[in-house]
Amino acid sequence: AIFLIFGPFFTSFLYEIYRSIDLQEDVKPAHNWIAAGVISWIFLLVVILILLLSKLLTNPFNKLYQRLFINPKNNYENTLSHSGILPPFRFLPTLTPTRPSSTLIPTQSQLLTPSPIIYPELIGYWTLDNIDHKNQIYNSTTLKNDGVAFNITIVPGKIDQAVSFKGTNKSSVEIIDPSLRKVDNDFTISLWANRLNEGNTILAWMLNYDNGGFGIIAGAKGELYCRTKDGATGTYVDSYTDYQGGYLLAGNGWHNIAIVRKYNQCNIYIDGKDRTMTHGFHDNLGKYPNTFFYLGGGEPTGGLMFKGEIDNVRLYNYARTPEEIIQDMK
Repeated sequence: AIFLIFGPFFTSFLYEIYRSIDLQEDVKPAHNWIAAGVISWIFLLVVILILLLSKLLTNPFNKLYQRLFINPKNNYENTLSHSGILPPFRFLPTLTPTRPSSTLIPTQSQLLTPSPIIYPELIGYWTLDNIDHKNQIYNSTTLKNDGVAFNITIVPGKIDQAVSFKGTNKSSVEIIDPSLRKVDNDFTISLWANRLNEGNTILAWMLNYDNGGFGIIAGAKGELYCRTKDGATGTYVDSYTDYQGGYLLAGNGWHNIAIVRKYNQCNIYIDGKDRTMTHGFHDNLGKYPNTFFYLGGGEPTGGLMFKGEIDNVRLYNYARTPEEIIQDMK
């Protein structure tokens, strides 16, 4: 707009100076304006082409940089089967659960899909203390990402109360609010967990059949996995801790687990310390148009259900720093 408005005037001014020093014979004013307009339009088109080229080339070069310099050894589909512990798996398409009737007034997030987030924030904070007689799970943020608990027990937790899961397909917490679709880039999820079952199990899960998402998985040796799904290729990608730490074994007490995804890299913090051993390339997170957020397992009809207790779950739409993770633990 600036070039269109001021370009002809500026070009005409230069031309008048050029003519005034007798370097060229007199030309009619109309010709001045035509020449000025043509030059301005050409200059404007050049600027637009430069902007378009920079926009088109930025993303591919950024991905190439990530693959060559950030994670040069992990540019492949990395599934839990690489560890020899847990084979890759796929759940059936998500089923819509029957939500218990409630006399609560519908929240704004239940009526309208919120506008996209344009600033970092805590989009989900489930203390798991506020559960009513209808098994309604309340979110402590202003977004009202409430959920529903099925076949759970309230027990003393790490901080006040906690939810105890039975390890069956019908024991889970489901947060079904659409505003959770805002997690489509960097994110942080943290929670306290006290595991009681052995084998492989899922603590939290937001993945569906076609779109990218994420999950927290504990392995048979107590190792932790950050699993995401590439929304472009449909492949699972994992980052995970070592197998010797025994970080989340059955009967090993409460531990704080935080997953931080930043710049296509996932880091796993156990009790405030980064224990990541292997990094995958976590790209193309989707917006989960049909996906709920589950605690205590993959989904109501899925496997690898969690038996134990979970407390104080936080979900951010940005990457928290190590200092902030420790602060959340307190």
